[in-house]
Amino acid sequence: MAITFHANGDVTGSGAANFGASGNIVQYVVVPPNNVNNRRSHNADSWYGTSVVASITPTNANNRIVIDSAFCCYSDNSNGGGYLSWSNQAGGTNIELQKCVMYTGNTTDWNMVPVRFEQIAGTTSQLNFELNIWRYNAGNFYIGWASAQGDSTTDLNGAYAHIMEIKV
Repeated sequence: MAITFHANGDVTGSGAANFGASGNIVQYVVVPPNNVNNRRSHNADSWYGTSVVASITPTNANNRIVIDSAFCCYSDNSNGGGYLSWSNQAGGTNIELQKCVMYTGNTTDWNMVPVRFEQIAGTTSQLNFELNIWRYNAGNFYIGWASAQGDSTTDLNGAYAHIMEIKV
């Protein structure tokens, strides 16, 4: 089968998955706002799954998966804080440091905390990544500025997450 270039930018046909230069974005998926913008909290020095999930189905097991995200975070302890990390729920190979940290430093202000994750896909089956948080020191660690927001107002929390497949 020949490779076909479509007007919308899609490339199909035999070998289409191998078409393009390294570094090209193969897929770009935005995690829905009503998923990333709900408040979650944790009050223990252990990893806690937030139910914030980013999913993608890679087209090539050798491609790189990148999650770029940021979450509004808060600690109710002036000497507290927390860690955030995406957890791959099924295989793949992590390729760089996967944790972000937020420390209040004698203040209890809300802060936007970026969270980046990369791995080699390792599969062409769907991958599900869950955001995990860990409370540092004492008190409660929160993601999501406003609680109990309806679907039409979820953007008030300022969080975002998108996941990409990049050709290696």
